Amino acid sequence: VGLTMQLIPSLCSVGYFGRGPGENYPDRKSGSEFGLYSTTPAEMGYSYIVPSENGSRSDCEFISFRSPEGEGLLIVADKELVCFSALSQTASQLDNATHTCDLPPAKNGTTPISVNIDHKLMGVGGDVSWYPVVYPQYRVSSTATHEYSIVLCPLHDNDDASLVARSV
Repeated sequence: VGLTMQLIPSLCSVGYFGRGPGENYPDRKSGSEFGLYSTTPAEMGYSYIVPSENGSRSDCEFISFRSPEGEGLLIVADKELVCFSALSQTASQLDNATHTCDLPPAKNGTTPISVNIDHKLMGVGGDVSWYPVVYPQYRVSSTATHEYSIVLCPLHDNDDASLVARSV
């Protein structure tokens, strides 16, 4: 349950306060520490043999996307923390690829950035081979009503994203 959008290629400097520094999901986040992290769309993606959506970061208070000049966009979780990913490939490209080599190369600053902001995200499951499904507490109900909100703010080259996020 969330929002998908594309950002212009130049906003490829990603910062966030949440769990990291690597990929993590609702059922795979206990080993990921809270902190302020910096990355790029090319670094966030993971080249699984069979491509699928990936690169999620959980429990984020805010996410910033900046150009090399420092201008950008700040996304602030309003009432509940969010998960996010920012990749150089779209969900459609990932779904249609059979192998990683079928995907266009992930290059920062050259392709639009596919961003997912997720209020609820299903876990990945598969922790034991004899029960390779997602445990009930990490599933997302398709019949429940879900509400969330985020705040979008412009960032100027001298803005400290964490201070702007706290002032929202």
